[in-house]
Formats: sequence, structure tokens, C-alpha cells
Amino acid sequence: IIILLGFGLAKFVLSLQGLSVAPAGLEWVAGSALAALLYWIGLYEAVEPPKWEWFLHIDWAPAIVFTSKFFLRGGECSRNCF
Repeated sequence: IIILLGFGLAKFVLSLQGLSVAPAGLEWVAGSALAALLYWIGLYEAVEPPKWEWFLHIDWAPAIVFTSKFFLRGGECSRNCF
């Protein structure tokens, strides 16, 4: 969250200063860094013996769906959250 706030605030300040290329460049650099990081992490998915089992070999989809629905409904979750 801190990283997102940092990039968001930097982009906001640069936009307020009337700069148009700098916020787009910041977005491009951040997106490229994230893509490279995710690619590098993905290389470890097929490594034997398994690395980062808690992150790469567990299906996180149910937890993500539950959390998304919980926050989108304002903290209320009835029996049909899944």
C-alpha cells in the first residue's frame, strides 16, 4: 500500500505541476519494473525442489474473491460471499 501511495502521490504532484510526460514515464517505469519482477518470480514456479510453496503452489483465488467481495460490499458478507 505504501508503494502504491508513493507512486500515486508522485504522479499527482507531477500532474499538478503541469507536466504531462513525467507522470506517463513514471507509470511506464513502474509497470516495467512490476512486469520484470513478476516474470522473475514466475521462473521459480517450475523449479525442483519447489520454492515459495506458500506463494506459488497454493490456489489463492477463493481468498481473493472473498476479500474483494467483502470490501466491495462495505465490510458486510452474507452467506453467498463465494
